[in-house]
Amino acid sequence: MPRKKAAPQRNEASAADAKRAREEADKAAADAARKRARSEAFTRSVTKVVAPLVPEKHRDDDGVEVARLNGVRARRGDDASTSSPASVPTRLTLEVAGDGSKVPRLAWSFADEEKDGSPSGDEREWRPERDPSFHAASALLFLIERGRFALRLDARDATRCTLAVLVAPDALESPTHPEEFARKGHHGKQRAALAWLAPPRRRTLERYAAGIEEHDDDDVDDVGPQLSPLVPASHNLLRDVYEAAKPPRDCPDGCDGCAFTELVPTPRPYQRRAVDWMIRRERGGVPAASKRGDSVEEDDGKTSSSNHPLWSRLGDEVYVNWSTGQLTRDRFDGGVAEPSGGILADEMGLGKTVELLMCVLAHRFEPPAVVKEEKKEEEEEEEAGTGEKVADADDDEQTEEIVGCVCGNTEDDYEGMWLACDGCRQWSHARCVGYTKADETRHRKKADAAIRASLDARAEWERAAAHAKSLARGGARYVDDDTASDAVKVAARLEEISEKKNADADAAAHAPPFLCGACVARRAGEVVSGPCRATLVVCPTPILPQWRAELRRHAKPGAVRVLVYEGQPRDAGGPNAGKRRTNATFQTDTFQTDERLSNASDGVVSAANLAAADVVLTTYDVLRGDLHHDPLGDAGSRASRHVKRYSVIPTPLTRLTWWRVVLDEAQMVESSTAAAAAMARMVPAVHRWAVTGTPVSRGLEDLQGLFAFLGGPSPFADAGWWRRMVQTPYEAHHHSAREFLHRSLRRLMWRNARADVADELALPPQGQTVTLLRPSGIEAHWYQQQRKVCEGLARDALRRIKDPRAFKKEREEERRKERMRREGASAAWNGRGRRLGRGELDELADLIDDGEDEAFEEVEEEEIVDLTANDDDEDRYLTAEESRKVLQPLLRLRQACNHPQAGTHGVRSLAKGNGGGVIGAGGIHSGVIMTMPQIHAVLIDRQRTEAEEAQRLVAFTLNASAGVAMCRGDYPAAVGHYREVLRLELAGAEDGLNLRLDSLQRLHALHNLRAALEAAGPDAPVARTLRDDSLDDDAETERRKYVAQRAGGVFAAAADLRKVSESVKKNARICGASGAGPAGAAWWSALIDSHSRSADGGRSTLDRLVDNQLSGRWQGREVAFTDLAGFRFALETALDELGRRREEFLDRLEHLAKVTADADPVDVEAAGKCVLCVAKTTMHDDDDGVVFAGRQRAKPASNRERNLRDIDARSGGGRTLCQHCAASPLFKRYEDVLFGHLGMDAGMTTGGRGRIAQADVGDGRSAPSSAEVALKFLATRVPKQGFGAVAAKESSLAHLEMMEDMRREFTRAMILVKHQREEMYARDELAMATTRIRVRASHEVALGGLPDPVPEHLRASVVHEWELDDMEEAYVADRAAYEDDLRKAKSQVRFLERLKDDEERENGGGDSGPFECPVCVEEVDSSAAAAELAVLPCGHRLCVGCTDALVSRAPPPAHPRAPRCFKCPTCRVRTAADEVNYVAKGSSRVKCVRWPAAGAGDGADMDASLGTEREQLQHEAALVVKGSWGTKVEAVVRRVMYLLDPDRPGGHRDAKCLVFSEWEDALRVVAAALKANDVPAAHTLGGGRKLRDAIDAFKGVAPPPAGEPSPKALLMPLRRGANGLNLTEAQHVILLEPVLDPGAEAQAMKRVDRIGQTMPTCVHRFLLQGTVEENVQELSRRRREAAPGEAEDVGRARSGSGLRISEVEVLIPRRVVGAGAGSADASPGTETNVLTD
Repeated sequence: MPRKKAAPQRNEASAADAKRAREEADKAAADAARKRARSEAFTRSVTKVVAPLVPEKHRDDDGVEVARLNGVRARRGDDASTSSPASVPTRLTLEVAGDGSKVPRLAWSFADEEKDGSPSGDEREWRPERDPSFHAASALLFLIERGRFALRLDARDATRCTLAVLVAPDALESPTHPEEFARKGHHGKQRAALAWLAPPRRRTLERYAAGIEEHDDDDVDDVGPQLSPLVPASHNLLRDVYEAAKPPRDCPDGCDGCAFTELVPTPRPYQRRAVDWMIRRERGGVPAASKRGDSVEEDDGKTSSSNHPLWSRLGDEVYVNWSTGQLTRDRFDGGVAEPSGGILADEMGLGKTVELLMCVLAHRFEPPAVVKEEKKEEEEEEEAGTGEKVADADDDEQTEEIVGCVCGNTEDDYEGMWLACDGCRQWSHARCVGYTKADETRHRKKADAAIRASLDARAEWERAAAHAKSLARGGARYVDDDTASDAVKVAARLEEISEKKNADADAAAHAPPFLCGACVARRAGEVVSGPCRATLVVCPTPILPQWRAELRRHAKPGAVRVLVYEGQPRDAGGPNAGKRRTNATFQTDTFQTDERLSNASDGVVSAANLAAADVVLTTYDVLRGDLHHDPLGDAGSRASRHVKRYSVIPTPLTRLTWWRVVLDEAQMVESSTAAAAAMARMVPAVHRWAVTGTPVSRGLEDLQGLFAFLGGPSPFADAGWWRRMVQTPYEAHHHSAREFLHRSLRRLMWRNARADVADELALPPQGQTVTLLRPSGIEAHWYQQQRKVCEGLARDALRRIKDPRAFKKEREEERRKERMRREGASAAWNGRGRRLGRGELDELADLIDDGEDEAFEEVEEEEIVDLTANDDDEDRYLTAEESRKVLQPLLRLRQACNHPQAGTHGVRSLAKGNGGGVIGAGGIHSGVIMTMPQIHAVLIDRQRTEAEEAQRLVAFTLNASAGVAMCRGDYPAAVGHYREVLRLELAGAEDGLNLRLDSLQRLHALHNLRAALEAAGPDAPVARTLRDDSLDDDAETERRKYVAQRAGGVFAAAADLRKVSESVKKNARICGASGAGPAGAAWWSALIDSHSRSADGGRSTLDRLVDNQLSGRWQGREVAFTDLAGFRFALETALDELGRRREEFLDRLEHLAKVTADADPVDVEAAGKCVLCVAKTTMHDDDDGVVFAGRQRAKPASNRERNLRDIDARSGGGRTLCQHCAASPLFKRYEDVLFGHLGMDAGMTTGGRGRIAQADVGDGRSAPSSAEVALKFLATRVPKQGFGAVAAKESSLAHLEMMEDMRREFTRAMILVKHQREEMYARDELAMATTRIRVRASHEVALGGLPDPVPEHLRASVVHEWELDDMEEAYVADRAAYEDDLRKAKSQVRFLERLKDDEERENGGGDSGPFECPVCVEEVDSSAAAAELAVLPCGHRLCVGCTDALVSRAPPPAHPRAPRCFKCPTCRVRTAADEVNYVAKGSSRVKCVRWPAAGAGDGADMDASLGTEREQLQHEAALVVKGSWGTKVEAVVRRVMYLLDPDRPGGHRDAKCLVFSEWEDALRVVAAALKANDVPAAHTLGGGRKLRDAIDAFKGVAPPPAGEPSPKALLMPLRRGANGLNLTEAQHVILLEPVLDPGAEAQAMKRVDRIGQTMPTCVHRFLLQGTVEENVQELSRRRREAAPGEAEDVGRARSGSGLRISEVEVLIPRRVVGAGAGSADASPGTETNVLTD
């Protein structure tokens, strides 16, 4: 029935707030107007100006000439040819006509020509010889008007005149740096005017910077036809960049005469040439200017300009920056300082590590010679004297104790241990610097032991001395001299021991050695002046052990001292500075010993430690971390609001000048904004080297990051100038920009490709294989389910990118139709989408989150931005965000090809919930890897859920149509619709699928069918049935079932509560408590009395209780009592309050139980409208008038007090509250006294007992209250013997158990309340489920201009009569769509179940022979690789040929979008063509293609290493894979088992393989499958230490765990394991899926194909046929072929960068309506994927 709409919330903003808001808005508008006025002064177009002419003999203040303006007479009169002006004019008038869209016309006239007798009109106007653009002409007039430019008349006759353009001194600037960028409003005017008056020379970069378009294309390179339109910019640019960096073969290889005696291997010739060039680059001078060492750069016949590249000479004295328009008289020298170093970009696998080691050995740092040794000694003496004075001053200062603990407390009332810093003598609390009570106890025991040892040693010495003395006096008669001498020696030795023990005791009695954080930071921040000999090598974390191993392997022992820097310890200056002193943060290796060293006693690394090494290894992760460790040394100078408690340990990397800094895999800092790149630029060094095999990954912006690290040459190091002067013109194919960049690359970059040095490299060949697989039936079903969602999302995203406006219109139209449909749909009983209690169909719906709703919402809500409005190129590059939106859906498809569980949207595992339903219980990351039968079962349940959901929607439309018929009075039609709903469940049972009908839809039909029959009457033409008499009983049964399902735990929860309550009563009787609470027990009171009579009055007991148990807090507040009397009062008060609150609590529980049992309609309605239970619902509108579909539980507030205030305010403010929410304040108050309360003192820094997180009622609070903690403490003090001890003990135990039971009782009560709420919600749902549409009454009709009398939440079910026809049409259309969905869903369920039966029969050893088609009666051999069957929705099977024939012969459908239909030859059931499923019956392997290495001939090497194709096929077919892992995983495992088998053709015992994948989930499945098949494998889970350990185990560096064999396979993610690693121990690389970026794929392939490999290698690729993997492989092939020889070096893929629209279209297959597989004739109804160019 209609419900009253909630009162609208009033606007509480005051008039003052509104006035203030208006004032702020007015002020903002005024500021915007002023800014707009200032900008318009520069943007306005000046069309006329009267300017004075500068006299011919002008002063320097008048300006400097920069250009000349030649003019001609616009029109001559009859006497104009012979007359000439008689006087020199003093001013002229310039005027420009036209605008930016029309042809401009600039003209000027002199003042003397405006007199009488002079030509008039156009006859006296002068025009320029070269017509300017309107913008240039207007800019010139603007500058003249502002006085920045001036004109001087140099010559004039009757037809021609020459004006000199002068630049005023005010327009000339004085930039401090040639790269200074200070563009102002007038700079653009200057640039435009000068580009017309004095344009730069053609085919120069200055001409491009000036913005002059080359209409004749003289400066644009003819790049020729491209190989493919699918070539990214990075591929097109690679050829030119690498060609410019390629060295000639005749480069010198002398290496400065170095014989490399300290190098183990013999360097190859190309390595010697590279090292020779590196040494020349570091030494500088003329030899560094070219790779040959000549004075003139090869291939460059031009000489460099004498000016800076950014500045050009203009006239005789002025220089202009054409990019900005700045003018200056200052000349910047063109001899730009080049960096000492460069870019070593040899292709992967050519031994760049050895080249760097050769450079280190050949060019070491030579310290300057020592001069004036005497002066140095004098300085040392002075420093020593100064040090003594400072030491004396320090001794004087140390007489006064300084208290400066990091906690900020400077008082001396601390009772614990104090520590004095050994450096600054500042005292700190031991606890605050990391010492615990256990440390203090350990130190005290150590000191006591040292004192006892000292006393024992002294006693022993005294006895020995007395004995020796007695011997010396002759106390013994028969003692010789030797014996006396020995006794003296023993006494002397014992005296030394005693003194040492005494010193040790004195030292142990004092505090342990300690350095405060400030002293540690001060020592770590010490600076090493001047260059040092160390070379810093920065590399990715995974290859750090490889660098160390390579240096150890290639350098002779003792040749190089290597140190590994792992960053400063985090807590060296923090609270654990004294506790973790011994942790070393660096490793050192001289290749003779391998040990970990510690830096003094503080555990930090100083610059002096690093300077002592030859090579220091570190990682990019360390660089990123050290960026926050005061790299610039200004941490102490920066202002801070608060005093820092702990000192920052500075990084030592910036405290010394390195001899050489090397970035290995430098593509990781190609982004100049990355943290590692910023830190690398801060490190001071003499020489800098960027080492990378892929210097260009995305485009030229990658090179800029490398130049920024090198520090030059100018202007390459600046990102802004790089884009202006290099990248933008280069990508536009301007010849001048290409030459500008190539000249620098010829000097700064060294690039050898494998093909260039193949004769010197001599590596074994690397072959490749591609294995095409056919997915199994269940995998194909899963893929198609994902494709339905993902393909549409990707295509929509691409359409939005290509034409945003059209997409927006289409989307708005779809929204409008969807909104109309939903509005009509919600007009039934509002039951759709409102199954709030996680009903019978909800649990399976969460098994697989396909993400369709999230992606749809993201596309819907984001504002559409037209990025191609001004882009003429339809095949443009996508932005990173656009690429993400397109590739994200395709990512899910690619993951589905590996394994159904892979990815965040994969299938979840099975677990049984409390109600017996199947729920999601985690995926691969949680360690649950399912077998294919388990996945099959999950997908069947999911498909069944989809079918039941489609059935629910059909029932909904039938119920809605019945409601419309009831409104019209067509009761027979309404009865028919309701009975059709009830027949749906019977139909589900008849067809064997047993689909369950939604209980609320069935209840709606049962309830309203009775009403329709009664309204129709006995005379209506309605057929009666036997079950019409039991409709009410059936409806009531449905209600009880629904309530039992939703709230079936009420009785069990009530029983648990009663059990605990009885235990509370029992213990209360034993302990003597009175009332409902724990008050009244006497045992603790008597115990307090006994302690009060002790010597200290119970002070010690109270102190232990307060300090150790309560931590100084009582229910979150400071302890207020100071003696036992106060404690007694506090405890009695708390126990009394507990009893009072519990009594209220139990009374309210009894009331709620009665409310739930009675289920009064008023209370049920309140539960449905409760403002705290329901956040948004379709039946309740919020204050803003926005209606949301579906109900969501309100989230509890985090602040408890605010919750209480909100409940109290809402309960009294007219808002509806249910009975349970109204009781929440009482529950909260009881909970606050029953459980521990959160209390945190501002000065406390460590945890304490009894403090727990804040939460709502019953949300996990379990800590005991302060009263219970105190009682537990007192119970431990109960005497064990004496009068009444046994009774007191029994009473105390019962009392404590009672308190614990009360807490358990509260928890059980909250569970009961939760179930009671669910029951009330369920009853409210039942009440809403029986509501149907009705027509508005006369008083409910909305009149124009007046508010609608019907509340907004009821307008969908209370409608006007004229709306009924439209609603019925919408319901009929929706029902047709839903019935079609139901039909398809049922067919998929039948298909999956039939597939499951076939698999079980085959796995169980049943008949698996050839299948005989019932139409053509031909056998389909299941052992053949191409065997494929068609499975019809009815479950019968046909061969593909017969199925295609039946589809082609079927009559065309009436609707163009409808599929063709035919009848099953077996059961004659009508079958739609789009419901036919095709499954493979043969082997999953379709074919395997081999590609021998280039130049390897006919593939004999591959046959020798892999065996022939026939041998490989037969051997792999004979292998049995244990477990069910999916088609691709099983194929990979079978291939690994074959490759590692030493008995196979071409096999050997040392064979190893690498397995790469882009996703960790896929690797986890492969790892589990290999383990199940007894293949030893190492899996690099995560990064860091785990990655290094896995690589070391695979390489044999670290021994495997006891009892485990050495790993033969290494599984690595592509993004972490495919860069820089040298894994020549392996011979095979397996790529689990095709890679979108061919550069990343090449990185993985080159891990084994590099120097050190002695055996032929092979790359194995696996693809699923008929999936998106084929498209990815095709795109990768095209991109690889588009740049032959270089595309493999594109580098790592980055967030979809480098993708064009045409490339994305290749990835997304087009939908083609045609026949099934194997048919040549197209027929509607089936979909196939085709790849189109």
